[in-house]
Amino acid sequence: MAAVVGGLIAILSAAVSINPDPGRAAPAPDPDPTVSTSPSDPPPPPPAVAVTAEDLPIGAGYWQGAAETYRLTARVRNTGIPPVTATTRVTLPPGVTLVRSAAPGCDADGLSVVCPIAPRATVTITVDVTVAPGLWRDPPTGTVQVRAATGTGPDDRTATDATTFGLDFPPGPPTRTST
Repeated sequence: MAAVVGGLIAILSAAVSINPDPGRAAPAPDPDPTVSTSPSDPPPPPPAVAVTAEDLPIGAGYWQGAAETYRLTARVRNTGIPPVTATTRVTLPPGVTLVRSAAPGCDADGLSVVCPIAPRATVTITVDVTVAPGLWRDPPTGTVQVRAATGTGPDDRTATDATTFGLDFPPGPPTRTST
């Protein structure tokens, strides 16, 4: 009989939860999760920008002293997700003089060009220049720098990039031959 009573107690204790400390209440269940609108939302993606510039191709007329204009081409690409306003500054080397600069849909002021650029879009900037005689002896390099911003307020986020370009002279210089 004792075995039957012991078995019955075991069955009842498995089926009914028994609080081992009768003076203490059972713990409260975990609350349901709620959606938070706290300011801890993740920040927007950062801007990203890349700039490239082709070497400045100098024409064969340079050797004859022709007053030619040569075109520098730079490309600014928004490689990020947010739209940006990109300010591109071109630094010309000594002996290279600005004639004009331009970029479709942008404001060009001398060697500074400001462009709105959509995500994954590219803007092509052209800078027309003249090159001083004798510069071929020690060809200099110039730079193109870009600063892209997502806005103008205190939460403005920026990205920068820079590249260099050289002067690509044609074969030469001409030599004099005696006749």
